[in-house]
Amino acid sequence: MTGQPVTRVEPGAWAYTLYSRTAKRAFVHALDTAHRRAFCVDLPWRNSGRWINFVRMRVRGGELLLRRSGKVIARVDRRTREVHA
Repeated sequence: MTGQPVTRVEPGAWAYTLYSRTAKRAFVHALDTAHRRAFCVDLPWRNSGRWINFVRMRVRGGELLLRRSGKVIARVDRRTREVHA
């Protein structure tokens, strides 16, 4: 797991950090701080460039929402870790 952290959200016992990577897919690192386990969730964007610095995350119910300019650009199911772009 290598990359540059962009933004983070910490709802309850979970911490989600969005990472960008040069010439590779961006990903979300999902850290369960209560049970000491972690997951990497690959995102569908290649070469995200500078625009990824404007992405913000929000948790709503069972989803992690990735938003840019006020619009949802991807949803991650917090239980299954499936990505819906």
